[in-house]
Amino acid sequence: MFAWIGAFLTAVFRFSFRGVPILALGLVLGLLFFGVRKILYADLSLAIQRMIVEPPDILSLEKRQSLENRWVGKNILTADIQEIAEGLEQDPDIQTAKVTRYLPSLIKIQIEKRKPVAFIQLAPKGVFGVIAEDGMILDVVKQNNSSLVLIEAYGFDQKEPRKGLLMKHRGFAEGIQFLKVFWEHPLVRSETVTKITLDRLGNVHVLLGSGPEVRLGRRPVEDLEAMTKLAPLLEGEGRKNIEYVDLQFGNVIVKRKK
Repeated sequence: MFAWIGAFLTAVFRFSFRGVPILALGLVLGLLFFGVRKILYADLSLAIQRMIVEPPDILSLEKRQSLENRWVGKNILTADIQEIAEGLEQDPDIQTAKVTRYLPSLIKIQIEKRKPVAFIQLAPKGVFGVIAEDGMILDVVKQNNSSLVLIEAYGFDQKEPRKGLLMKHRGFAEGIQFLKVFWEHPLVRSETVTKITLDRLGNVHVLLGSGPEVRLGRRPVEDLEAMTKLAPLLEGEGRKNIEYVDLQFGNVIVKRKK
């Protein structure tokens, strides 16, 4: 089919250069375009027969069947790949969906799933949201555990996490960035961050192990090197007597327990 279309176009162009007026040529090409499009849209060999999803097990059977019921059998040229992608990305678990059509009959969908990075609690004694790096709540649980860092964000307007909610708390992005840098830093060999606290001003405080708390500012990554100098201070039994260490003002302030 495509061969005769190409031959016909070649003949039209050859004929046009023998003196056919431009306006007439435009009319011929316009009619040709709509005619060819009608033929292609009616071509049964261009019906979608397969939809491949990668990774293959990333969608539930129900979602996979719904997707196929909606699109399999439709003409591949009329399939709105942007609509397919946007529909999938409405799922909080899915960060991006890339949809590509392969003639004559294959649709390929590549999905990147959001990954949990922390628990977040928005009120004392409240439930916990399982949150992704971009702030999307992936799930809500009654109890957290040590598998993920806990983020406390009290005193904000939002009091309860819910699945599908995109959190935009001040300081959240900086706190996550700090975690990513910390996990690649040599300090991780001797210390662990078990909790991050965000205040209303966007300041980030981190809890090292079971204590003490280290109070950082609005740019916590810049204070990471200063944290490495705390190692001698945190060694031995003296660590238990430290309530918090404050690095927000360019120097080290140590508050000891009374």
